[in-house]
Amino acid sequence: MNIHQHKLSCIIALTLACLLANISLYAQTQTSVFAHYNGVNGLAYINGMQQVHEYEYTYYVTKGENIELPLPFEGYSNNDNKLDEPKGYIRWYDYKTDMKATNLSIYDSTNSLLKTVCDADGKDRGLFSWKNKTNSEPHGPNRYTIGVSYTAPADADNEDWAGEDIACDVSRYTDFNAVTVTSEDGTATTDQVFTHEPTLQIRYIFHIRSAKQMAENIIKTTSADLRGKYSDLTIEDNKRIVFGAKDENSNVALKVNYKSNCYFFYPIKTEKNIFMLPTKNT
Repeated sequence: MNIHQHKLSCIIALTLACLLANISLYAQTQTSVFAHYNGVNGLAYINGMQQVHEYEYTYYVTKGENIELPLPFEGYSNNDNKLDEPKGYIRWYDYKTDMKATNLSIYDSTNSLLKTVCDADGKDRGLFSWKNKTNSEPHGPNRYTIGVSYTAPADADNEDWAGEDIACDVSRYTDFNAVTVTSEDGTATTDQVFTHEPTLQIRYIFHIRSAKQMAENIIKTTSADLRGKYSDLTIEDNKRIVFGAKDENSNVALKVNYKSNCYFFYPIKTEKNIFMLPTKNT
């Protein structure tokens, strides 16, 4: 073998070694990659997303306000591990953009199982929790393991703020094309990553809207004679909200048949009193 052949052999050997090292490194550092999947029903995408049953809620916020977006699971507000609740896959994201929700944060960073997952282009697609062990069940679901909070931006009180729509995709299924991760010594472990979302079961959509806008709309549409300084205020809204006040000696009775963080109160000023209409948390 002449010197040129020897050099060529060394170059080939070095190249193969680098390729093998890269393959080994990829196996060790492989992470989940998000992609849409139309599920076992094979239905076409709607707005680029998998078709699924949707439940919608509306929350009113003021600028800087922080609220929890609770999921309707049994034992969700406690540190419970309910076996009959979906926990195969959960994803929180911005419903309008199908990307990371900037104003969303993890409810309990100490105990949370939520992780950031990107797509093949490296774009952040939200917060995820999934069954990442082949031989054990994930914890939860509850607010401590998969819960999130939303913080309203500074322009939430502006007249032109369009609000935000936060979605959470939920499923018991794990047909997300799981890939077993190989450890550094080449041994297969029970950790698994995914290459796309699974067949979904439910999509929860939280419509976040401006409390100030809603309050001002209520004031504008309230009859003028009810706002007069000599009026005896009695306001009813579909028999769900009742308010009555005659003078400064009046007793106030308020009945609200809504979730506690889904309504607000708004002050109506008169000559002697401050009365309230639906718009501020209590």
